[in-house]
Amino acid sequence: MPSSGPETRSPAAKSNTAVPVEQRNALTQLGQISFINTLPVVVPLINGAVQTDCELVFGTPSELNKKLQARQLHLGAMSSFYFLEDGDFRLFPDISIAGDGKGW
Repeated sequence: MPSSGPETRSPAAKSNTAVPVEQRNALTQLGQISFINTLPVVVPLINGAVQTDCELVFGTPSELNKKLQARQLHLGAMSSFYFLEDGDFRLFPDISIAGDGKGW
């Protein structure tokens, strides 16, 4: 999913504005990196295999990092570097897009 900027998808087709999430009456905002390696997480949400009341917000890692920092997302994917750099986030246990073994 190439990105030319943040994109949103939700059953209610809510708009993605710059208003902090706590000031909106929207669905839970879930930031998702628009790279192919995130498909195992994204596809079940998009095709309804996993039921959720989240609005998916797609973007590049830097776009999502900015939105997370500005509190414009409730939760989302981020790099471990950004997580460690900011220090104001909590991790969900046992959820990761990672490799276990030699990388090529």
